[in-house]
Amino acid sequence: MKRRDFLECAILCGAGLLGLGTAALTANGSEGAMEKASPPLGCDMNSKTDPRDAPWTHFGWQKHGVVRLAGSEASHTLDAQLYFIGGEWEYNNSQMPYLVHMPEHNRLMLAASVDKPVIKAMAIFSDDFGQTWTTPAWMHTDATGTPDVGAATQLTYLGDGKLIIGLEHRYWFSNDCGQTWSDYAPVPPGSEGKQMYQWDPMLVDRDSATGRVVRLVETRYKENGRFDTPEYFSQGCVRFSVDEGKTWSKEINVPQWKGVNEIVLCRATNGDIVAACRTDVPAQFLGLDNDQFGGLATSVSKDNGYTWSALNRVYSWGRHHPHLVTMPGGDVVMTFVVRNGYIAGKDGLCRFGIEAVVSQDNGETWDLDHKYILASNNSPMKGDRENWGSPQSTSSVILPDGSLLTAFGTGVRNVPAQTLWKMDVVLVKWRLSNEPVSSEDTIRKAPYESDLRNMFDLDSRLGHSWRGIIHENVVLGQLRRVQSAHRAGFWTSVTDQPQRAESASASAAAAFRSVTIAGCAAFSCETLSKSSINFWKSTKWPFVKLGTTSPPWTGCFVSDLCCGSRPCVTLPSGLSRRIDN
Repeated sequence: MKRRDFLECAILCGAGLLGLGTAALTANGSEGAMEKASPPLGCDMNSKTDPRDAPWTHFGWQKHGVVRLAGSEASHTLDAQLYFIGGEWEYNNSQMPYLVHMPEHNRLMLAASVDKPVIKAMAIFSDDFGQTWTTPAWMHTDATGTPDVGAATQLTYLGDGKLIIGLEHRYWFSNDCGQTWSDYAPVPPGSEGKQMYQWDPMLVDRDSATGRVVRLVETRYKENGRFDTPEYFSQGCVRFSVDEGKTWSKEINVPQWKGVNEIVLCRATNGDIVAACRTDVPAQFLGLDNDQFGGLATSVSKDNGYTWSALNRVYSWGRHHPHLVTMPGGDVVMTFVVRNGYIAGKDGLCRFGIEAVVSQDNGETWDLDHKYILASNNSPMKGDRENWGSPQSTSSVILPDGSLLTAFGTGVRNVPAQTLWKMDVVLVKWRLSNEPVSSEDTIRKAPYESDLRNMFDLDSRLGHSWRGIIHENVVLGQLRRVQSAHRAGFWTSVTDQPQRAESASASAAAAFRSVTIAGCAAFSCETLSKSSINFWKSTKWPFVKLGTTSPPWTGCFVSDLCCGSRPCVTLPSGLSRRIDN
């Protein structure tokens, strides 16, 4: 593929490397020994697989958990199953899995792109709804037996055993449920003569009476300018075929899709077409030569795909590779990868995930406050290859029992000794929850560029009730309460970066440790030296310095137990005051 698909998460994961010292807070806010390691989250994958250089022991389906957030309440873990199927294959790499369900034949097909450095498409099949699968086989080979079909990300089922795949230059077709494939037709270039790039499956429109395919809707995108420069942008487009992909209409460069690439479609129950789009890398991440800071947006057509609404930007950065399914009851489910935005764990390792959100209004809005986390993992390594643990692509099908089968790629098995980034294919079988949820919409209403929308701490929001963002007036109120109680006479110098204060009273540290907000320890304290003070200042982390004019000092920090590894307070710029002195 011309488009780059490599990740450097060091900038955001680096923020998560900022620990708060060796001291831990006990339940009453006092300083205690380092807390014991928590058990893995239900959605964790690291505990359910073997490294690439270890003998494979995790065969077949395993018990798994899908975590559903519950707004400000404790999250719920739903029973699910996980199949690390890529670990059972003999290929040295497997990625970009795409699923189709062929209901007339009670058959599933999964196509994946395998081996490196040149990847080609192979397929597996299941006649028992994913419980067991056939041995992988190349989708097509040339006269010498060499595989010759590239990444099959556009795998689309037309019905009656017919499937189509669009690559960059050719369409391939199967009449026998994917057992054999033939070179079908050329891919027309864009009307300006530009190359158009494909990724996601087509939308299939059928005659409601006969089931005959009456139209295919294909999305592609064009690249303009040089990638990773301010001038670069993608242009999403759509076109139509009424003869099962043999010929195509002139593409429509959708004005609302400027800055959009990789677009998947579904038909909502009200007849609208919903598009989920990967958006271009925001300006703040330019210069990294890294397209995995792209974001996620949706758009809706009410006239059968000819015009489209403005983008509803769901996430500004770090989440993309969406897939859409419309449930029998009308809910639209969107799955996607999380490549950036998760706070690094206490071990400093980058974290990644697969998430899903639901729309109950035909794709107009999405319930971000009650999202599902299908899977999560820590990167297997640090440094310039920490991105090798990231996921790629999602694809979901609805099974006859109403459950969902979601496939995705992951790099969780990579090991430091490798010299080539390799991936694996994973399946998760899960269900939407029937439990009622609150009407909370804090995250959905947050600005799409905000940290509240884009940053997420797996530890604090899954193992405990979600704490949210602590507003500046709450923290200032707590500082006043501590000052008023202890009369220590310390200074606070409050800016839009750190908070700093000095106190001659050692009792102030204990007072800070006792501060809780929504049941969460708001401050964590440790001994500071001159060098560590300079370090914390450089991180722009909110903290308060307590003590005399000479070292040692005690530093009390806004705790990651509350807010993750980003400051959870945004204080008015330039504000400086002596509190209750």
